[in-house]
Amino acid sequence: MVGEEPEEQPAGDLSRRSVDLLAQRLTRPSPGDGETVRQTVTALLGLEEARPGTWPEQAAVARFLAVSRARVGQVVGKVVDRWAKKDKALTRLREDIAGLLARQAA
Repeated sequence: MVGEEPEEQPAGDLSRRSVDLLAQRLTRPSPGDGETVRQTVTALLGLEEARPGTWPEQAAVARFLAVSRARVGQVVGKVVDRWAKKDKALTRLREDIAGLLARQAA
């Protein structure tokens, strides 16, 4: 699960990433990120044991973490930008999901 440290697969083998590895990548902080960033991401993704809901709104996460709604929004913008630009495994996953949805819609 998320708390365990799964063995990382070679970086070039993007097609074999497990869900646990992807969750680990999503929640891995960048240098300079504080604990609030990790807590916000894990709360929004429903990876916290005690969480504010299944798919919580940013305001619910802010109350849960005792931070401002603006801070949660700032963290969301930062990590979404990071995931969109710097993580090829997540880009591949997005492309795979978009393809599956397109085929289902046809």
